Amino acid sequence: MKTLTHIVEDLQQTGQRAHMAGKLVMVAVIIWLVASVWALIIGSPEFFSPAGAVGTGLVLASFAMATSIRQTYHTHLLKGLVLVMRGELKGRPDSGNTYDQNLEAIGRLFARLERKSGFARVVEVEAALVATLQWGYGDLLVNRILGCGAWKC
Repeated sequence: MKTLTHIVEDLQQTGQRAHMAGKLVMVAVIIWLVASVWALIIGSPEFFSPAGAVGTGLVLASFAMATSIRQTYHTHLLKGLVLVMRGELKGRPDSGNTYDQNLEAIGRLFARLERKSGFARVVEVEAALVATLQWGYGDLLVNRILGCGAWKC
């Protein structure tokens, strides 16, 4: 059975992976934006729409990975909470102060996870929506704005 120390180590490792997942999400968004801007620079509606498909695929794949890592982090937090509570219920908490400190630390980690997850979820939905709209209607938009001025040239 894992101890609280093991759970804390797991949390630190998962936190590092979560940080890497955040970077992966940013790389996916940057690749999508570069492909989209490149298609706009050359004024090519036939390349702009597929850039939206690239964006949708990259964003969804990276967000799935980030969500999985967030869930793992959440699971480790719950395991830590269970261990702390189990020690209290058996009448063998580490000590009064340590027990309270452990509960406060776990509470802070839960709050931090929720803050970061909330922002990430908003970015996920917005990026997937914009990339999908670009994929479906990007050629029409490029024709209208940069091309002949009509929806279809």
